[in-house]
Amino acid sequence: MAYGQFEGNNLSSPDVRALFTRRSLLASGWYRERLLAKQKIDTAVWERHVHALQRFLANSSEVDEEYLLTIEERLMDARAHLRRVNSETYLEELHGTTGAEPSLAPR
Repeated sequence: MAYGQFEGNNLSSPDVRALFTRRSLLASGWYRERLLAKQKIDTAVWERHVHALQRFLANSSEVDEEYLLTIEERLMDARAHLRRVNSETYLEELHGTTGAEPSLAPR
């Protein structure tokens, strides 16, 4: 397409235009890779949150009991978010979004 046509098709050709419909884009392999990348990134973020809260609780012997309860609530919330972003339904929630650049996802 660098010269306006390829194999007898140009930008106005139905075959070329069909490649860029919403349905075609959402069904493509590269789009699924973007959703999986977003899921990996979000999972890594919530894993970091969970670990940070666990470390804080493990090392907080002289902290107010009421404050510890709020941290424990935050930990429960972070674990719930982690379960959510790890689920198959989260991929369905992401469907229709831009996802994330696959090269940015943790390996």
